[in-house]
Amino acid sequence: MLGIEFDREGRVLEATYQAKDHKILPYRAVASGRHPALWVVTDNNMVDERGVTKPVFAPAPIPFDLSATSREAVMDAQPWTYQVSSQEAQRENRVAENPRRPRTRSPDPRRYVYVEACAETKDAALTFGVAVDGRDGLRWSESDAGQKDYRIIRQSSEFPNGCFRGAAALPADAADAPIRALRFRAYTRRTRDGEPPIPPGTAAATVRRVNKVFRLGPDFLPGPALFEWKGSPASRRGRPRGRDPSHHRAPRLSRAASRVWNCGPRERRPHAAWYGAREAAAEFLGTAVLIAFGSAVVAQVVLSGQSHGGYLSINIAWGLAVTMGSTSRAASPAPTSTPRSPWPWPSIATSRGARSFPTSRPRSRAPSPGPPSPS
Repeated sequence: MLGIEFDREGRVLEATYQAKDHKILPYRAVASGRHPALWVVTDNNMVDERGVTKPVFAPAPIPFDLSATSREAVMDAQPWTYQVSSQEAQRENRVAENPRRPRTRSPDPRRYVYVEACAETKDAALTFGVAVDGRDGLRWSESDAGQKDYRIIRQSSEFPNGCFRGAAALPADAADAPIRALRFRAYTRRTRDGEPPIPPGTAAATVRRVNKVFRLGPDFLPGPALFEWKGSPASRRGRPRGRDPSHHRAPRLSRAASRVWNCGPRERRPHAAWYGAREAAAEFLGTAVLIAFGSAVVAQVVLSGQSHGGYLSINIAWGLAVTMGSTSRAASPAPTSTPRSPWPWPSIATSRGARSFPTSRPRSRAPSPGPPSPS
């Protein structure tokens, strides 16, 4: 919340604090011999250097090295703070199993997966996702929960080390499931008031380290680190094919750089391209069965002058055709083109024969070069 930089003689070089809307402002209330006072002014504990109430808490300053970690590392050194903050959220009725208003209420803190990483960014906002095993592949949970305001911005002018910490809430029915994968995405950040637009193609981000991935135990205390990594990963643009530049440029908010690590036990999986070809083949064969049976029975009835079949036989044959064709997942492009389809949208293109590429679900399961998985 408050950062003060001193020189070797103890003189204050700079003092800043994180105010409302996460703005970094200069702190002007530094006085020798007095504890710096801050007032909480928002529901998410943003502060101001002025207030009307009498200060109640005056924590003693403790030296701490934040050169290669996030500010929340101070909490790791005092793990009881996780218990206190979790209990406070429950007392204030801010915890719900499935909150409808994510800005005011949140799931149980033990459902979250906490990730600390460091990145170099230029006009970019970051998010990350964690995955658990699902019925049809990896099941992803994102740190921004679909809210653009929740994306992480770490400008080098305000956070020189680029380190941050965030959390992604797992689904209620998978709260205890093992973590299988981790991915990062970068978007062109929003401009601030009075700031000129960011030219397309100039924003960039590179993840340098994943310091730790952990969860809270039943007692709300941090558990052991589940994953850590250090290096220079290649980000990839949109689809899993093509070049993997080590410094990805995110041209607009709708396109993101993505990097996926498998965190669970290694297993041999077919290449992502195989999934796309398999789905295209399934759509083709299913539709072929449907048309073969349906066209054949209509031809038989028409050409025989209804002496070898009629209205009833046409209905029965078409019903059998749909039944047998649908075993290949979908005998017609129609089911995959509905807005509430249980299948990923990319399969629409394969079913219509327009083009073929891996769907989003198998892409998440495809192995990608990266750090070794923890045992």
